[in-house]
Amino acid sequence: MVNRLRNPGRWLRVALWAALLAGAAGCSLILDPPPLADGAAETADGDVGPEAEDAPPVDDGAEVPEAEADVEPDDGADEGGSVGCGNGRVEAGEECDDGNADDTDDCPTSCEWAYCGDGYEWDGHEACDRDLDYPCSLSCGSPGWASCRSDCSGLGRCQGPEIDACNGIDDDCDGTTDEDCVGNDQCSGAVPIALGTTVSGTNVGAADDSEGSCGDGGGADVYHSFTLTDTSDVFLYTEAPDGFDTVLYASAICGEDDLGCEDDVYTTRMRTSALGLRGLEPGIYYVAVDSFDDSSAGDYDLTLLASAAGTPGDDCGSPIPIPEPDGAGGTVSVTGDTCTATNLHATGACGGGYGLELVYYFAVEETRTVTFSTCNAPTLADTVLSVRRRCADVTTELGCHDDMLAECSEHVGASTLTLTLDRGLYFLFVDTGGATTCGAFQVDVDGLR
Repeated sequence: MVNRLRNPGRWLRVALWAALLAGAAGCSLILDPPPLADGAAETADGDVGPEAEDAPPVDDGAEVPEAEADVEPDDGADEGGSVGCGNGRVEAGEECDDGNADDTDDCPTSCEWAYCGDGYEWDGHEACDRDLDYPCSLSCGSPGWASCRSDCSGLGRCQGPEIDACNGIDDDCDGTTDEDCVGNDQCSGAVPIALGTTVSGTNVGAADDSEGSCGDGGGADVYHSFTLTDTSDVFLYTEAPDGFDTVLYASAICGEDDLGCEDDVYTTRMRTSALGLRGLEPGIYYVAVDSFDDSSAGDYDLTLLASAAGTPGDDCGSPIPIPEPDGAGGTVSVTGDTCTATNLHATGACGGGYGLELVYYFAVEETRTVTFSTCNAPTLADTVLSVRRRCADVTTELGCHDDMLAECSEHVGASTLTLTLDRGLYFLFVDTGGATTCGAFQVDVDGLR
Protein backbone atom coordinates (compact mmCIF):
# COMPACT_ATOMS: atom_id res chain seq x y z
CA MET A 1 0.00 0.00 0.00
CA VAL A 2 1.23 3.46 -0.97
CA ASN A 3 1.31 6.00 1.84
CA ARG A 4 -0.21 9.14 0.41
CA LEU A 5 1.40 11.30 3.04
CA ARG A 6 4.63 10.60 1.42
CA ASN A 7 3.39 12.51 -1.73
CA PRO A 8 1.57 15.50 -0.21
CA GLY A 9 1.62 17.54 -3.50
CA ARG A 10 -0.39 14.94 -5.35
CA TRP A 11 -2.93 14.70 -2.51
CA LEU A 12 -3.45 18.50 -2.48
CA ARG A 13 -4.08 18.59 -6.22
CA VAL A 14 -6.70 15.86 -6.00
CA ALA A 15 -8.39 17.61 -3.08
CA LEU A 16 -8.58 20.96 -4.94
CA TRP A 17 -10.11 19.40 -8.09
CA ALA A 18 -12.70 17.57 -5.95
CA ALA A 19 -13.66 20.82 -4.21
CA LEU A 20 -14.10 22.67 -7.53
CA LEU A 21 -16.28 19.92 -8.97
CA ALA A 22 -18.44 19.83 -5.83
CA GLY A 23 -18.97 23.59 -5.98
CA ALA A 24 -19.90 23.48 -9.63
CA ALA A 25 -22.52 20.80 -8.95
CA GLY A 26 -24.04 22.83 -6.05
CA CYS A 27 -23.37 20.18 -3.52
CA SER A 28 -20.85 19.64 -0.79
CA LEU A 29 -18.28 16.97 -0.50
CA ILE A 30 -16.89 15.71 2.81
CA LEU A 31 -13.60 14.06 2.53
CA ASP A 32 -12.32 11.56 5.06
CA PRO A 33 -8.87 12.45 6.24
CA PRO A 34 -6.16 10.37 4.78
CA PRO A 35 -4.92 7.50 6.90
CA LEU A 36 -1.90 8.31 9.06
CA ALA A 37 1.40 6.78 8.40
CA ASP A 38 2.41 3.97 10.69
CA GLY A 39 3.67 5.44 13.97
CA ALA A 40 2.69 9.03 13.13
CA ALA A 41 0.78 11.18 15.65
CA GLU A 42 -1.66 14.00 15.11
CA THR A 43 -1.31 17.23 17.03
CA ALA A 44 -4.16 19.15 18.70
CA ASP A 45 -4.58 21.46 15.63
CA GLY A 46 -4.67 18.59 13.19
CA ASP A 47 -1.06 18.81 12.09
CA VAL A 48 0.81 15.60 11.80
CA GLY A 49 3.73 15.38 14.17
CA PRO A 50 6.75 13.14 14.37
CA GLU A 51 6.50 9.53 15.23
CA ALA A 52 5.68 8.88 18.94
CA GLU A 53 4.66 6.10 21.29
CA ASP A 54 0.96 5.68 21.98
CA ALA A 55 0.15 8.10 24.84
CA PRO A 56 -2.50 7.61 27.53
CA PRO A 57 -5.71 9.62 27.17
CA VAL A 58 -5.47 13.17 28.49
CA ASP A 59 -7.91 14.27 31.20
CA ASP A 60 -9.34 17.53 29.90
CA GLY A 61 -9.94 18.66 33.47
CA ALA A 62 -6.39 18.09 34.67
CA GLU A 63 -4.36 21.10 35.70
CA VAL A 64 -0.94 21.47 34.25
CA PRO A 65 1.52 22.53 37.05
CA GLU A 66 3.39 25.73 36.56
CA ALA A 67 7.14 25.59 36.29
CA GLU A 68 8.85 25.63 39.71
CA ALA A 69 10.99 28.74 40.04
CA ASP A 70 12.60 28.19 43.49
CA VAL A 71 12.46 24.73 45.11
CA GLU A 72 11.84 24.99 48.87
CA PRO A 73 13.53 22.47 51.26
CA ASP A 74 11.51 19.32 51.72
CA ASP A 75 9.59 19.40 54.97
CA GLY A 76 9.76 15.64 55.16
CA ALA A 77 5.99 15.26 55.20
CA ASP A 78 5.80 13.06 52.12
CA GLU A 79 3.63 10.06 52.76
CA GLY A 80 5.75 7.13 53.91
CA GLY A 81 8.95 9.18 54.20
CA SER A 82 11.13 9.49 57.33
CA VAL A 83 11.85 12.88 58.83
CA GLY A 84 15.22 14.07 60.06
CA CYS A 85 18.88 14.30 59.24
CA GLY A 86 20.05 11.20 57.43
CA ASN A 87 16.97 10.42 55.36
CA GLY A 88 18.60 11.56 52.11
CA ARG A 89 16.38 14.64 51.63
CA VAL A 90 17.39 18.21 52.44
CA GLU A 91 14.80 19.44 54.92
CA ALA A 92 14.26 22.67 56.83
CA GLY A 93 17.28 23.50 58.97
CA GLU A 94 19.66 21.31 56.94
CA GLU A 95 22.35 22.38 54.52
CA CYS A 96 22.82 18.91 53.06
CA ASP A 97 21.70 15.32 53.54
CA ASP A 98 23.43 12.51 51.69
CA GLY A 99 21.58 9.79 53.57
CA ASN A 100 24.66 8.03 54.95
CA ALA A 101 26.45 7.83 58.30
CA ASP A 102 29.87 8.80 56.95
CA ASP A 103 31.35 11.68 58.97
CA THR A 104 34.43 11.93 56.77
CA ASP A 105 32.71 13.15 53.58
CA ASP A 106 31.57 16.66 52.68
CA CYS A 107 28.16 16.16 54.35
CA PRO A 108 28.64 14.58 57.80
CA THR A 109 25.82 13.39 60.05
CA SER A 110 25.26 16.94 61.30
CA CYS A 111 23.68 17.67 57.87
CA GLU A 112 25.83 20.79 57.60
CA TRP A 113 28.49 21.17 54.93
CA ALA A 114 31.86 20.07 56.27
CA TYR A 115 34.18 22.78 57.60
CA CYS A 116 37.31 23.02 59.77
CA GLY A 117 36.20 22.93 63.38
CA ASP A 118 32.97 21.00 62.98
CA GLY A 119 34.24 18.08 65.07
CA TYR A 120 34.73 15.74 62.11
CA GLU A 121 37.78 15.00 59.97
CA TRP A 122 36.94 15.71 56.32
CA ASP A 123 38.76 13.02 54.36
CA GLY A 124 41.16 14.40 51.79
CA HIS A 125 40.72 18.00 53.01
CA GLU A 126 41.69 18.00 56.73
CA ALA A 127 44.59 16.36 58.56
CA CYS A 128 42.71 16.78 61.83
CA ASP A 129 39.92 18.90 63.25
CA ARG A 130 40.50 21.77 65.64
CA ASP A 131 37.49 20.80 67.76
CA LEU A 132 39.21 17.54 68.77
CA ASP A 133 42.17 16.51 70.94
CA TYR A 134 44.49 13.71 69.82
CA PRO A 135 46.62 11.34 71.95
CA CYS A 136 50.38 11.67 71.63
CA SER A 137 53.57 10.80 73.51
CA LEU A 138 55.63 13.31 75.49
CA SER A 139 59.41 13.44 75.24
CA CYS A 140 59.70 11.20 78.30
CA GLY A 141 57.33 8.65 76.80
CA SER A 142 54.36 9.56 79.01
CA PRO A 143 50.99 9.92 77.30
CA GLY A 144 49.76 13.41 76.41
CA TRP A 145 47.43 15.12 74.00
CA ALA A 146 47.75 17.52 71.06
CA SER A 147 45.24 19.94 69.58
CA CYS A 148 44.73 20.48 65.87
CA ARG A 149 46.01 23.70 64.27
CA SER A 150 43.44 26.39 63.55
CA ASP A 151 43.44 25.61 59.82
CA CYS A 152 43.08 21.84 60.39
CA SER A 153 46.38 21.24 58.58
CA GLY A 154 48.04 19.20 61.35
CA LEU A 155 48.65 18.72 65.07
CA GLY A 156 50.30 21.19 67.39
CA ARG A 157 52.73 20.50 70.25
CA CYS A 158 52.16 17.42 72.44
CA GLN A 159 51.09 18.53 75.92
CA GLY A 160 50.79 16.91 79.34
CA PRO A 161 49.39 18.01 82.72
CA GLU A 162 51.22 20.73 84.61
CA ILE A 163 51.17 18.52 87.71
CA ASP A 164 51.13 14.76 88.08
CA ALA A 165 47.71 13.15 87.91
CA CYS A 166 48.61 10.63 90.65
CA ASN A 167 48.30 7.65 88.32
CA GLY A 168 51.72 6.00 88.64
CA ILE A 169 53.09 7.83 85.57
CA ASP A 170 55.51 10.76 85.32
CA ASP A 171 52.88 12.92 83.61
CA ASP A 172 54.86 16.17 83.62
CA CYS A 173 58.20 14.58 82.55
CA ASP A 174 60.12 16.03 85.49
CA GLY A 175 61.72 12.69 86.36
CA THR A 176 59.55 12.11 89.45
CA THR A 177 56.41 10.00 89.56
CA ASP A 178 53.33 11.16 91.49
CA GLU A 179 55.09 13.79 93.57
CA ASP A 180 52.85 15.61 96.07
CA CYS A 181 50.09 13.08 95.43
CA VAL A 182 47.81 11.44 97.97
CA GLY A 183 48.74 7.77 97.79
CA ASN A 184 45.16 6.44 97.72
CA ASP A 185 43.71 9.11 95.46
CA GLN A 186 43.06 6.42 92.81
CA CYS A 187 41.42 3.01 93.05
CA SER A 188 44.73 1.39 92.17
CA GLY A 189 46.25 2.85 95.34
CA ALA A 190 43.43 1.91 97.72
CA VAL A 191 44.81 1.51 101.25
CA PRO A 192 43.73 -1.78 102.91
CA ILE A 193 41.96 -1.65 106.27
CA ALA A 194 41.76 -4.72 108.50
CA LEU A 195 38.49 -5.80 110.09
CA GLY A 196 37.96 -4.32 113.54
CA THR A 197 40.56 -1.57 113.13
CA THR A 198 40.77 2.19 112.58
CA VAL A 199 43.02 3.87 110.00
CA SER A 200 43.87 7.56 109.75
CA GLY A 201 44.14 9.40 106.46
CA THR A 202 43.63 12.64 104.57
CA ASN A 203 42.01 13.68 101.33
CA VAL A 204 43.80 17.03 101.19
CA GLY A 205 45.32 17.35 97.71
CA ALA A 206 43.23 14.50 96.27
CA ALA A 207 41.16 14.85 93.11
CA ASP A 208 37.39 14.54 92.73
CA ASP A 209 37.08 11.18 90.96
CA SER A 210 33.72 9.82 92.06
CA GLU A 211 30.40 10.55 93.72
CA GLY A 212 28.15 8.38 95.84
CA SER A 213 24.52 7.50 95.19
CA CYS A 214 23.36 9.59 98.16
CA GLY A 215 23.85 12.67 96.00
CA ASP A 216 26.69 14.40 97.79
CA GLY A 217 30.43 14.00 97.50
CA GLY A 218 31.47 16.73 95.08
CA GLY A 219 34.87 17.18 96.70
CA ALA A 220 38.18 15.34 97.01
CA ASP A 221 37.98 11.58 97.55
CA VAL A 222 40.34 8.76 98.54
CA TYR A 223 39.99 4.98 98.61
CA HIS A 224 40.40 2.08 101.02
CA SER A 225 39.77 -1.63 100.59
CA PHE A 226 38.86 -4.56 102.84
CA THR A 227 38.53 -8.32 102.40
CA LEU A 228 35.84 -10.64 103.74
CA THR A 229 36.36 -14.39 103.99
CA ASP A 230 32.83 -15.11 105.25
CA THR A 231 29.37 -13.66 104.67
CA SER A 232 29.33 -10.69 107.02
CA ASP A 233 27.57 -7.62 108.30
CA VAL A 234 29.83 -4.57 108.02
CA PHE A 235 29.70 -1.20 109.75
CA LEU A 236 31.95 1.68 108.61
CA TYR A 237 32.16 5.16 110.09
CA THR A 238 34.34 8.24 109.83
CA GLU A 239 35.32 10.88 112.34
CA ALA A 240 37.13 14.04 111.25
CA PRO A 241 39.24 15.64 113.99
CA ASP A 242 39.18 19.01 112.20
CA GLY A 243 35.44 18.71 111.56
CA PHE A 244 35.34 18.50 107.78
CA ASP A 245 32.14 17.00 106.35
CA THR A 246 32.70 13.47 105.03
CA VAL A 247 30.64 11.29 102.68
CA LEU A 248 31.12 7.52 102.83
CA TYR A 249 30.26 4.89 100.21
CA ALA A 250 31.36 1.36 99.36
CA SER A 251 31.34 -0.83 96.24
CA ALA A 252 32.37 -4.27 95.07
CA ILE A 253 34.16 -2.77 92.05
CA CYS A 254 36.11 0.41 92.73
CA GLY A 255 34.58 3.41 91.00
CA GLU A 256 31.41 1.54 89.99
CA ASP A 257 27.88 1.72 91.44
CA ASP A 258 28.01 1.71 95.23
CA LEU A 259 26.36 -0.79 97.56
CA GLY A 260 25.51 1.93 100.04
CA CYS A 261 26.17 5.62 100.65
CA GLU A 262 25.87 7.84 103.73
CA ASP A 263 26.52 11.52 104.15
CA ASP A 264 25.71 12.43 107.75
CA VAL A 265 24.54 10.30 110.67
CA TYR A 266 21.81 12.89 111.15
CA THR A 267 20.50 15.36 108.58
CA THR A 268 21.53 18.50 110.46
CA ARG A 269 25.04 18.67 108.96
CA MET A 270 26.27 15.96 111.36
CA ARG A 271 29.72 15.63 109.84
CA THR A 272 30.27 12.08 111.03
CA SER A 273 29.33 9.49 108.40
CA ALA A 274 28.24 5.92 109.20
CA LEU A 275 27.40 3.16 106.73
CA GLY A 276 25.96 -0.28 107.48
CA LEU A 277 26.07 -3.09 104.91
CA ARG A 278 24.25 -6.33 105.61
CA GLY A 279 25.08 -9.83 104.39
CA LEU A 280 28.10 -9.07 102.19
CA GLU A 281 29.47 -12.11 100.40
CA PRO A 282 33.16 -13.04 100.69
CA GLY A 283 35.39 -10.90 98.49
CA ILE A 284 37.24 -7.60 98.19
CA TYR A 285 35.35 -4.34 98.70
CA TYR A 286 36.28 -0.69 98.24
CA VAL A 287 35.42 2.29 100.41
CA ALA A 288 35.52 5.92 99.28
CA VAL A 289 36.00 8.69 101.82
CA ASP A 290 34.68 11.76 100.02
CA SER A 291 34.10 15.42 100.89
CA PHE A 292 30.62 16.93 100.93
CA ASP A 293 31.72 19.61 98.44
CA ASP A 294 34.85 21.10 96.90
CA SER A 295 35.23 23.60 99.74
CA SER A 296 36.12 20.97 102.36
CA ALA A 297 38.87 18.41 102.83
CA GLY A 298 40.92 17.26 105.78
CA ASP A 299 42.15 14.48 108.03
CA TYR A 300 39.87 11.63 109.06
CA ASP A 301 39.70 8.36 111.01
CA LEU A 302 37.94 5.44 109.30
CA THR A 303 36.76 2.49 111.41
CA LEU A 304 35.66 -0.87 109.98
CA LEU A 305 33.64 -3.32 112.09
CA ALA A 306 32.48 -6.72 110.83
CA SER A 307 30.68 -9.72 112.28
CA ALA A 308 28.92 -12.84 111.04
CA ALA A 309 25.69 -11.98 109.26
CA GLY A 310 22.85 -12.16 111.75
CA THR A 311 20.15 -10.25 113.58
CA PRO A 312 20.39 -6.45 113.37
CA GLY A 313 21.97 -5.10 116.54
CA ASP A 314 23.33 -8.49 117.55
CA ASP A 315 26.95 -7.44 117.14
CA CYS A 316 29.23 -4.53 116.27
CA GLY A 317 28.97 -5.24 112.54
CA SER A 318 25.24 -4.44 112.55
CA PRO A 319 24.48 -1.77 115.19
CA ILE A 320 21.03 -0.18 115.05
CA PRO A 321 20.88 3.62 114.61
CA ILE A 322 19.20 5.73 117.28
CA PRO A 323 16.99 8.11 115.29
CA GLU A 324 17.46 11.87 115.09
CA PRO A 325 15.31 14.00 117.44
CA ASP A 326 12.71 16.23 115.81
CA GLY A 327 13.95 19.36 117.55
CA ALA A 328 16.40 20.72 120.10
CA GLY A 329 16.15 18.86 123.39
CA GLY A 330 13.70 16.37 121.94
CA THR A 331 13.45 12.83 123.26
CA VAL A 332 13.65 9.82 120.96
CA SER A 333 12.99 6.19 121.81
CA VAL A 334 14.15 2.83 120.51
CA THR A 335 12.51 -0.49 121.25
CA GLY A 336 13.77 -4.04 121.06
CA ASP A 337 13.81 -7.46 122.62
CA THR A 338 17.00 -8.97 123.99
CA CYS A 339 15.58 -12.46 123.52
CA THR A 340 16.46 -12.10 119.80
CA ALA A 341 20.17 -11.55 120.57
CA THR A 342 23.15 -13.53 121.81
CA ASN A 343 25.71 -12.69 124.50
CA LEU A 344 28.84 -11.76 122.56
CA HIS A 345 30.39 -8.87 124.44
CA ALA A 346 32.35 -8.41 127.63
CA THR A 347 30.58 -7.46 130.84
CA GLY A 348 30.08 -3.78 131.60
CA ALA A 349 31.71 -2.26 134.65
CA CYS A 350 28.42 -2.23 136.54
CA GLY A 351 27.33 -5.79 135.74
CA GLY A 352 25.39 -7.55 133.06
CA GLY A 353 27.21 -9.74 130.65
CA TYR A 354 25.37 -12.83 131.82
CA GLY A 355 22.38 -12.24 129.61
CA LEU A 356 21.63 -11.12 126.07
CA GLU A 357 22.28 -7.70 124.52
CA LEU A 358 21.63 -5.45 121.53
CA VAL A 359 23.91 -2.70 120.18
CA TYR A 360 22.87 0.79 119.01
CA TYR A 361 24.87 3.76 117.74
CA PHE A 362 24.42 7.53 117.83
CA ALA A 363 26.48 10.68 117.29
CA VAL A 364 26.78 14.16 118.77
CA GLU A 365 28.09 17.13 116.78
CA GLU A 366 29.23 19.10 119.82
CA THR A 367 29.64 18.51 123.54
CA ARG A 368 26.29 17.45 125.01
CA THR A 369 24.80 15.87 128.12
CA VAL A 370 22.76 12.85 127.08
CA THR A 371 20.44 10.70 129.22
CA PHE A 372 19.40 7.09 128.51
CA SER A 373 16.60 5.44 130.46
CA THR A 374 14.52 2.25 130.46
CA CYS A 375 12.27 3.51 133.28
CA ASN A 376 9.04 3.22 131.30
CA ALA A 377 6.01 0.95 130.97
CA PRO A 378 7.10 -0.92 127.78
CA THR A 379 10.29 -2.22 129.45
CA LEU A 380 9.83 -5.72 130.84
CA ALA A 381 13.43 -6.96 130.88
CA ASP A 382 15.96 -6.41 133.67
CA THR A 383 18.20 -4.04 131.69
CA VAL A 384 21.81 -2.93 132.00
CA LEU A 385 22.84 0.17 130.01
CA SER A 386 26.40 1.08 129.01
CA VAL A 387 28.04 3.43 126.48
CA ARG A 388 31.36 2.83 124.74
CA ARG A 389 33.55 4.93 122.47
CA ARG A 390 34.72 1.84 120.56
CA CYS A 391 32.20 -0.91 120.09
CA ALA A 392 34.35 -4.00 120.64
CA ASP A 393 36.67 -2.46 123.25
CA VAL A 394 35.27 -2.62 126.78
CA THR A 395 38.12 -0.41 128.00
CA THR A 396 36.52 2.52 126.15
CA GLU A 397 33.36 2.27 128.26
CA LEU A 398 32.29 5.73 129.44
CA GLY A 399 29.48 4.78 131.79
CA CYS A 400 27.29 1.89 132.95
CA HIS A 401 24.12 1.47 135.04
CA ASP A 402 22.22 -1.61 136.21
CA ASP A 403 19.16 -1.33 138.47
CA MET A 404 17.28 1.78 139.55
CA LEU A 405 15.47 -0.17 142.28
CA ALA A 406 13.30 2.32 144.20
CA GLU A 407 14.21 5.17 141.85
CA CYS A 408 11.85 3.80 139.17
CA SER A 409 8.34 3.02 140.35
CA GLU A 410 7.41 1.32 137.10
CA HIS A 411 10.15 -1.31 136.99
CA VAL A 412 12.81 -2.06 139.58
CA GLY A 413 15.01 -3.62 136.93
CA ALA A 414 15.10 -0.44 134.85
CA SER A 415 18.32 1.51 134.25
CA THR A 416 19.27 5.13 133.66
CA LEU A 417 22.56 6.63 132.52
CA THR A 418 23.56 10.29 132.05
CA LEU A 419 26.84 11.21 130.34
CA THR A 420 28.53 14.36 129.01
CA LEU A 421 29.92 13.46 125.60
CA ASP A 422 32.24 15.25 123.18
CA ARG A 423 31.70 15.32 119.44
CA GLY A 424 31.84 11.88 117.88
CA LEU A 425 30.11 8.54 117.35
CA TYR A 426 29.22 6.25 120.28
CA PHE A 427 27.70 2.83 120.97
CA LEU A 428 24.90 2.07 123.42
CA PHE A 429 24.61 -1.49 124.78
CA VAL A 430 21.29 -2.74 126.13
CA ASP A 431 22.22 -5.79 128.18
CA THR A 432 20.25 -7.99 130.57
CA GLY A 433 21.02 -8.71 134.19
CA GLY A 434 20.91 -12.49 133.92
CA ALA A 435 20.87 -15.39 131.53
CA THR A 436 17.12 -15.91 131.93
CA THR A 437 15.96 -12.27 132.12
CA CYS A 438 15.72 -11.36 128.44
CA GLY A 439 12.68 -9.51 127.24
CA ALA A 440 11.20 -6.40 125.62
CA PHE A 441 12.52 -2.93 126.40
CA GLN A 442 12.29 0.72 125.42
CA VAL A 443 15.21 3.14 125.77
CA ASP A 444 14.32 6.84 125.96
CA VAL A 445 17.18 9.07 124.82
CA ASP A 446 17.28 12.79 125.61
CA GLY A 447 19.87 15.47 124.76
CA LEU A 448 21.19 14.43 121.34
CA ARG A 449 20.22 17.91 120.05
